[in-house]
Amino acid sequence: MSLIIVHDIWKSFGAHEVLKGVSFTVSPGERVALLGMNGSGKTTLLHIIMGKEPADKGTVQMAKRARVAYLSQHMEEIGNLDAFSETAQGLADLLRMEKRLEELTLALTERGDDPELLRQYGNLAAEFERRDGYTWQQRVRAILLGLGLRQDALHRPAELLSGGEKMRVALARLLLQEPDILLLDEPTNHLDLPAIEWLEGYLRSSKGACLVVSHDRFFLDAVAQRVLELDNGVVKAYPGNFSHYSRLKKERVEESIRSAKRLESKIKKEEEVVARLKSMRRFDTANSRIKALERLEEAYQPPEQLEQTINISFTQPEWVSKIIAEANDLVKEFDGRRVLDGISFIIFGGEHIGIIGPNGDGKTTLLRLLLGEEKPTGGSIRLGSWVRFAYLGQEIAFADPTRSVLEELLYAVPSLKEGEARRLLAGFLFKGDKVFQQIGSLSGGEQTRLKLLCLIQSQPHCLILDEPTNHLDVQSRECLEEALGTFRGTVIAVSHDRFFLNRVATRILELKNGKIKSYEGNYNSYLKALALGAMAGAGADAGGSGKAAMRHTTTTGKQVSRSGKSFAAQVRQRQKERPVDLEKRIMEVEERIAELEAAFQNPDYYRSRDSHQGLQEHQRLVEELAVLYEALSEA
Repeated sequence: MSLIIVHDIWKSFGAHEVLKGVSFTVSPGERVALLGMNGSGKTTLLHIIMGKEPADKGTVQMAKRARVAYLSQHMEEIGNLDAFSETAQGLADLLRMEKRLEELTLALTERGDDPELLRQYGNLAAEFERRDGYTWQQRVRAILLGLGLRQDALHRPAELLSGGEKMRVALARLLLQEPDILLLDEPTNHLDLPAIEWLEGYLRSSKGACLVVSHDRFFLDAVAQRVLELDNGVVKAYPGNFSHYSRLKKERVEESIRSAKRLESKIKKEEEVVARLKSMRRFDTANSRIKALERLEEAYQPPEQLEQTINISFTQPEWVSKIIAEANDLVKEFDGRRVLDGISFIIFGGEHIGIIGPNGDGKTTLLRLLLGEEKPTGGSIRLGSWVRFAYLGQEIAFADPTRSVLEELLYAVPSLKEGEARRLLAGFLFKGDKVFQQIGSLSGGEQTRLKLLCLIQSQPHCLILDEPTNHLDVQSRECLEEALGTFRGTVIAVSHDRFFLNRVATRILELKNGKIKSYEGNYNSYLKALALGAMAGAGADAGGSGKAAMRHTTTTGKQVSRSGKSFAAQVRQRQKERPVDLEKRIMEVEERIAELEAAFQNPDYYRSRDSHQGLQEHQRLVEELAVLYEALSEA
């Protein structure tokens, strides 16, 4: 039985056909990803499923009594209550029952012997208890704190919440409803890494189904069991997660190209045979071959193509400064709260820095201090005055949103001629009449592409980026990553996009609880350092006078594991194994650690008698993982 049946959905806006006969189903417990380029119609399709927008043709059927919850990209569902009260709206039925119980209690004080009141109260109280009604406040707090909302934000009015805090509230309210199917439109936007990982664990362990629109590739790898690709108005289905889809799609396109070439070769040969037969005046035979040729031509389908991508190319700097930025004992406070607590770091020319950390721990504040837009409370921070930099903020803003796309580029780069400007815009997928569209009417992804194109023209040798992949589709993200990967200048990027951090970063700076730590390498290297650091205390202070001070600390042979053996002794023991066996065991251990950490995200886990054993197992596996990585690195 399917929870949702989408059948032959068509939708046009003017002359533009967005959806062309879209059909698919979602089964109970299934986790489905809906992918597509910006503007391909993903959000429109969700709106049609939810009945927020009519289809031109086709039907959407929901299973009877199926509970459906929807999270929009812009969180329009959030009202004006405080964070706790807004979240509690997810338990609206329980709140109504609680209010009715209070009314019945009051009535019974006046008519305590009324049998009908006693019957109503007894039935309602039993149902309220069955649904854990007496613990609803604890459940609301647990899910908000689990998603990473700060304690001091629980009773803050919604209009004063940040984008990340609002997303947590919106998600928590939906999850409390325990729906049969969740429809999520870019749920990881505005969330930090701990909250994203919490959500991944929740969705994997949930019995409900979900249909999720997302461009977060790491998230899709962790969650999706099937991928629906919306391309040119048509849905194509692929089994597995994002990486599996990506591989299958590439193979499908390559096979389509090979098949088309084979058919083109046959057609060409048939044309040559027909021409030769005609020259020999063997018209009867030629006519029969012409019919065969026509059948081949009817069977011919143009080869599938990968989606058009943007053409990003950074001008390489002629020279790279030794030191780009430096902070010494930097302190920043807001309303008495110390966000940055005496941090120090150096960023060298040519480094690609990824800055990570929980929301509210000062990442964007650090960039604003670096740019001179904020003043430190104490200490110092500077970006070299000789550094030509470009800044892409998290919130894309233009001075005049009524300008056209073409006018904005010509305004940003007055030296450009219109023909050259249109050529550059075409490389960023602004073609034809699109160049005359007002900026204010562009999607978030289109505005990000336009801003990126404008800043590239200044030929910076240092790029300062705050969540640069927000709003970009997968193809645009990959193009940006490829361009940054070949950029010899400096990149300083705040990001929660783990794929981006893996492909771009050469060093990770982690901001947490007012402090900063430095880890050499990309995001995966950071995760490995944390595994090693469970025994060794990894993560060097980011200050110091040279690159040696930037490298994370490593485990030493003097440390002793829970088994009593020294770390070095364990490493020597494991080095006797084949590298292939070490790699296999690493995969098994990492998979089990991920399972345990997903379980830890559920507040109910700690009520179990086995919770202590799980925590002990996690500690043992983390220790084993550190040994395995060290043994493999020295194998």
